[in-house]
Formats: sequence, structure tokens, C-alpha cells
Amino acid sequence: MREHPLTQRALRHVLRGGFFPRGADVLVGLGPGGVGLALGAFLQAHRKALGLGSVLGAFIETGDEASDSAELAAELGHAARGLGLDFTAVRPRGAGARVAVLKELKALAREGGFRVVALGHTLEDDACTVLREVLRHGELFAVRGLCPRETTGVVRPFLPFTYGEATALGVTSWSPWPPSSEPREETHLSRRLLPALRAYHPGVDRALAGLGRSARRYRRGLRATARAGTRPGRPGTLLLQAPLEGRDLSREAARQALRLLGGDRGAEGALARLLRAPSRGPSDRLLGQSLRARWVPEGSQVILQKIAAPEGRAKDGG
Repeated sequence: MREHPLTQRALRHVLRGGFFPRGADVLVGLGPGGVGLALGAFLQAHRKALGLGSVLGAFIETGDEASDSAELAAELGHAARGLGLDFTAVRPRGAGARVAVLKELKALAREGGFRVVALGHTLEDDACTVLREVLRHGELFAVRGLCPRETTGVVRPFLPFTYGEATALGVTSWSPWPPSSEPREETHLSRRLLPALRAYHPGVDRALAGLGRSARRYRRGLRATARAGTRPGRPGTLLLQAPLEGRDLSREAARQALRLLGGDRGAEGALARLLRAPSRGPSDRLLGQSLRARWVPEGSQVILQKIAAPEGRAKDGG
């Protein structure tokens, strides 16, 4: 039987994106709104085509009232099993206070031997995240958005799809589709501000998601530039371009440089200031106890060198 066009598009996206290693067992995060269930149903229905192992739906109870969480867990469990999904619900210690759901899901995956944690975030979630970061920080380097595939084993296969498309993927993957009485969790941004922006510009969700992708590429480019600037044969030396406009940008460049050279964390602020507003002429200064920074006006470069500080040098400042 020929697959629905939307299902074909989703399968191509997941296969080309390399979201799941061959034979990987997958833990799917479930919650209100039905997108997690839709993702679980999609993966379960196309498990063979995607080369997956087992698929488990997991719900982390976070409600203030144990009875509310238990009721939602029972409803999700009933729906998941109706879709052919194995299901588990976990109520961590301190539930009702502030539970880090993703952290709990990762811990559950490690304990159960699951290689991948799959989350049902959609295009609207990504757009809302980017908008919140832009409004809160006002710096490009503070924008991250939602990453479709993280190095920690967390993936978001439905990220390019709208909420309606993601739900439809569940419906086309499994029939009859179980009804959900729990509404999707929304914030003031997703409930009020984003709809107003969509009325002004219908493509605002994809535009914001694109901004998040650009910011992540820019950050990766900075890390790659720092790695490429490490001189062969002199692993303790690093070249950085300066000045770097913006506090967050210079701070991130300093953080990456210290990560590569293993410098003192206390040097981060001094190096960030040097990258942001270097002196006009050549300068040579110590940053903490283990790094020397040389500002070279020609080419606007900062040369960082790992050094072994003499005894007592740290007290002298520099």
C-alpha cells in the first residue's frame, strides 16, 4: 500500500537526517498534547523501514498534585499501549517542585540501555524558543533554538513539521487514533505573541527557526576556526581574530579558546575583554597563571600561548 505523501516526506527526512543508528533502541518522551504519542506511533509503525530496535514511550510526572500526574500517566499509558507502544511512567523525587524532564529522560535511557531519546518538538516549539531567546538576551550568540540532533543522543525528528502535520503523522501511522483530553502546553509567547506575528507575517515560524539554525552554524564555525588556528607542532598556541563585537560573542570565543588550551577559568573574562576591545598597539600580558596573550595589530590577531608559570607568578598579577 502506498504511503501518505506526508508520511513519505517524514520518512525521507528521518532517513536522510541520520537520526537513528541502525538497530538502536529508542526512548520517546511523552506528554500532553499528543505529539509525543504521534512520534511514538510513527516510529513504531515504521520501525522496520527505519531500522530501529525497540520503541518505549516514557512519561515523567511533574505535576504539583500526584493525583493529576497519575491520571495523565494512566491516560497516556492506555493510549500508548493501544498504539502498540511499550510504556513507562516515572515520578522522580521532588516531583511537584522543579523537575528537569530531559535530564530524567536521559537517566532513564541510560538505565534501560536506550541509545536515543526522541522528543516530539515541532516547528512552533522551535520558533517560540528562538523568539524567547531573542527577547530575553538580544544577542545572536545567545540564540540556540532547538537542535534536531544533539551529540548527547537526543533527537527531534518532527522539528521541521508543524504541530498539525506532526499530529497527522500519528493519525496516518495508526488507526483508530486515540483521543486526548489533555491540551497542548502553551506559554504566553505561543498563545498570544506568535499568533499576532503570524497575522503580520505568515512565515514567521520558519523565519525564526532559520535564525536558530544560522546561530548554531555561526557558533560551530567559531569553534572550527579556533581549532584550525591551533598551530601544528605547537599545540599550546592558538590564533584568534579580534575584535569580536558583542559581549556574548567574545565571551563564547574566550570560553572555546580556554577549552582548547586548558587555561584557567579565571582568565575567561580578561580574554573576553581583550577580544572585545583590544589595545591599539602591540601588547603582551598574562591571563591568570597559565596563559599569555599577545595582541598583534597587523591582522587583528590575538595569539594565546599556554605557559608554565614560575613559582609565585600568580600573585604578581600581570
